[in-house]
Amino acid sequence: MAAQLGHSAVLGALLLTLTDQIVLFFPVTYRLFPTAAVTALLGAPLMFALIRRLKMPAPPQPGAQPVVARLARPMPALLGLVALLCVAAGVALFVGKNTEGWFLAGLYDTHGLGWRWPRALAAFSGGAMLALAGAILQRVTGNPMASPEVLGVSSGAMLGVIAVLLTLAAPTRSAQILAGAAGSLTVLLLMLALSRKPGFSGDRLLLIGIALSSISGFVMAILMTSQDPRLGQLLAWLSGSTYAVAPGEAIMATLLLSGGLALVPLIRRWLEVLPLGEDIARNTGVSVVTSRNGLYSLSAIITASATILVGPLSFAGLMGPHLARLAGFQRAGTQLPAAALIGGLILLVADWLGRNIIFPFQIPAGLLATVVGGPFLLVLIGRRA
Repeated sequence: MAAQLGHSAVLGALLLTLTDQIVLFFPVTYRLFPTAAVTALLGAPLMFALIRRLKMPAPPQPGAQPVVARLARPMPALLGLVALLCVAAGVALFVGKNTEGWFLAGLYDTHGLGWRWPRALAAFSGGAMLALAGAILQRVTGNPMASPEVLGVSSGAMLGVIAVLLTLAAPTRSAQILAGAAGSLTVLLLMLALSRKPGFSGDRLLLIGIALSSISGFVMAILMTSQDPRLGQLLAWLSGSTYAVAPGEAIMATLLLSGGLALVPLIRRWLEVLPLGEDIARNTGVSVVTSRNGLYSLSAIITASATILVGPLSFAGLMGPHLARLAGFQRAGTQLPAAALIGGLILLVADWLGRNIIFPFQIPAGLLATVVGGPFLLVLIGRRA
């Protein structure tokens, strides 16, 4: 282990030094390309080559994982989450802060409600869709750290949206969602193709997602150094701000969320069988290729829709499924709705806090949720190690 640490430090220093010299070699690149961003771009192909040669540990058997108590009656618990959501929604709509301090709005405050309800609905729908996608990805890959944010699916959506914003004169929300879905699906299919050989592995899929995320980081670094006038709009969106969400967009997001939840009974069996292994899935009559492609496509679409609303980083897709599992929702048919409710609650509360903590200034909901989600991810990595 000591030798590995020493070699890692030397190789890391050499890689960064070599990249810095490459950037300085060209007369223009040092003005446009930050060394760290170029390192990530050059390191991604190298990681792709090394990942295929890594020997991944054998996937844990279903009985080898620590058992969490399963709820005997999950439906009352789901109704409890719905009741908690109603309370949180009431606070988000009617309790706030203005120049005179805290206030309790009434139903007559149509102007204030007309401004608050689209943000609250968009925050909840975005967080719920990310958590739903995260629960699907965790079950399909068998990796508890899988989520749209960690696997780079949100980064793929981000690249698609950026491409539309920078190429179209008047990009519509429909065009952004389609481009985001195409980017998410492209990343998922690329990850699936790269992780197939020498055998499907959730851990290998996670490493590939991290490598792909570095490419989106390079694109953002270039945009920031180019000082493009459209960067302000991009930065506001990347931070997860719901300030500019229109009522129609919030309603559309809720409809997409409802469609995703309506598919849960249809995909429940896939999500129960696939984590048991490909052989068991085939023996029970489940087509591995068809089921995985369908689940990945669904994850890509709802991830892209959520990313449009709350940005590519919020960690609701990671926290929602885990909190649902820790609460006792073990079966796919109940874990997915519970994860969606919890993820939506996280973003709804984050949006309300972001609007009121430092009023009149605001903290974007996605950014505030990331402050909580980052340490949560580190705790999961520590427990997994």
